[in-house]
Amino acid sequence: MREIDQYDLPLPAAYDERLASIADTLVREKRLQLLALCCFTIVGGLAISWWRGNFEAFGRSGALLTALSIMHAWRSLRWSKMMTDRVEKVVVDVFTTVERGKIAPGSDTEKVASATAQRRVSRAIAAVQNRFLTDHLLVGVIGTLIWGFGDLL
Repeated sequence: MREIDQYDLPLPAAYDERLASIADTLVREKRLQLLALCCFTIVGGLAISWWRGNFEAFGRSGALLTALSIMHAWRSLRWSKMMTDRVEKVVVDVFTTVERGKIAPGSDTEKVASATAQRRVSRAIAAVQNRFLTDHLLVGVIGTLIWGFGDLL
């Protein structure tokens, strides 16, 4: 369970939907790469199986798909880490400026604005990482099922 503190202000009602939309936009290119990789591997395995007259190659394409999904997940994780390391500071600064404008001036305005901005940016980053995880787990499961049962077709 995540920790709640005084800076964990309530989010607007539509924030979760916008967060999902932002996550989809940020991972769109990586998701398309993964989809193309998945389709190419499955279609290639089916084509070779059809050409050879047995579906053993299709089962092996599932193993290849699983391995490629793991490699793509590793590359996507590196991309996500780069986004977190390099972009997060800039985005937090921008969000801090926005939050500062929403909070009444006081002695701890900067602290509250910075903490609120940090929370919101960390939630966005968590949403992106969750999207990566979901996509790669799905492709890994599909690859594993094809690997295990593809030759039974």
